[in-house]
Amino acid sequence: MKLHEKIKNHYKEKYASSPIEISNEEIDFIIKHECKCDNCGKSIFEMENYPETRDDKLLCDDCYDELCSLAKECMKYVKCDTARISKPCDKMFLIIGFNRNTKDDESTITIKNNQRIDYDYVQELVVASGYTKEELIESTKEYQRLCGITWEQYFKELTQKK
Repeated sequence: MKLHEKIKNHYKEKYASSPIEISNEEIDFIIKHECKCDNCGKSIFEMENYPETRDDKLLCDDCYDELCSLAKECMKYVKCDTARISKPCDKMFLIIGFNRNTKDDESTITIKNNQRIDYDYVQELVVASGYTKEELIESTKEYQRLCGITWEQYFKELTQKK
């Protein structure tokens, strides 16, 4: 419980201007991640800003910004509305999203009190992966290339490689 209080006090002192108080669940999450960025190892006590907690990862500002920049760079190669990167087990996965509305998609009908309810949502797809920035970008380019060819062209490529 001592570490729990240390984290709570750190947040009160460091982020006093924030209207949001850290929850016990967030503190438990931070402790589970040994109070440091999963990517670079920086301690939460050295971080300038509140750490990001996404995809079961705890990230400092620099690492989070790096992933956001890489996602934006990948968006140059694929047509999508949103992009983000998930990094489980040290491998990066590019997740692209498309803004949708249920009124345009008959497969997502929601009925409540005998009335159809329409809403906006983001349809997401994992389209590329890599351990390095270069691998992720190459995988993204290959995804876009494959989107532009037919199955027949793809199978022809496969048979020519043999």
